[in-house]
Amino acid sequence: MKKSIFENRNLSWEELSKAIIQNLKKTINLHQLKYVDTYSFLKSIADLADGEKFQAFFKDNPKKSNAYEWIWDLAILEHNYKVKDEDEQYKRPILVAESEWGKKYCKMTNKKLIKDDFYKLLEAKCKWKIMNFEIWRFGKKYLQEIKDKFEKILNAYELTDDEEYIFICWDEGECKMRCFHAKKVNGKTKFSEEKIIPYKDLGL
Repeated sequence: MKKSIFENRNLSWEELSKAIIQNLKKTINLHQLKYVDTYSFLKSIADLADGEKFQAFFKDNPKKSNAYEWIWDLAILEHNYKVKDEDEQYKRPILVAESEWGKKYCKMTNKKLIKDDFYKLLEAKCKWKIMNFEIWRFGKKYLQEIKDKFEKILNAYELTDDEEYIFICWDEGECKMRCFHAKKVNGKTKFSEEKIIPYKDLGL
């Protein structure tokens, strides 16, 4: 069996994002999709789990998933995790994700729905936290407003040094997938530069 990407304990956010996008392209081509949606996005993450040591939970299509939704839109749990000085084996979340496609015709409602889902990620005790969302045709200024909100929320919470947030945004207006990353550095939230994947590179 092919090893899961999560076997790599030094996995970077760029490597994880690239793997998700590659799986997304496969899902799009396999199902001949004309657009990106919540199911195709969650499926692209779930397929990174091997179904044995790492198990994915999400509900959009239970027949094609390893299990049903578990608290978040998607969670990947590591099985047979051992705690020091104990013989018993446990399972723990290593990744959680929320996907919010929002409302196409209302900026305020769309922003609120994205923010409400993002709050759920803050409560997870795991390294990788992924937020997928859509900004429709509201533009870069609107995206920046959402990023500013993310930053304020993250700075208000006491994050651990090993928590990492990956944001994957579908920009319908420019037909691009925008990926960026945030983590705590010296007590403050630091955001990476955006990585942009054009529409044509997704195979749509």
